[in-house]
Amino acid sequence: MRLEALIADREGRHQDAADKLAACLEVARTLGMRPLQAHALLDRGLCRAAAGDAGGRDDVEAARRIFADCDMANWAEKCAATAQTLAQQ
Repeated sequence: MRLEALIADREGRHQDAADKLAACLEVARTLGMRPLQAHALLDRGLCRAAAGDAGGRDDVEAARRIFADCDMANWAEKCAATAQTLAQQ
């Protein structure tokens, strides 16, 4: 599901990708897969930002919080830098 979304995003189908990532996020939440939730939020945030949706930054920030809670500092730092870049756009 996430891979399909990433392919859609690469093809410029940002809304389709965001929809697929929302579905992936729901499955990850249901199964309690927090790292997958964070990755889906990060990817969805980037898709939303590419489509011009300023709310993408909120997804990236939510991903950062989950990564931090999971002690995945490297990913949390990447999210923080991405959120900062998005805020400047």
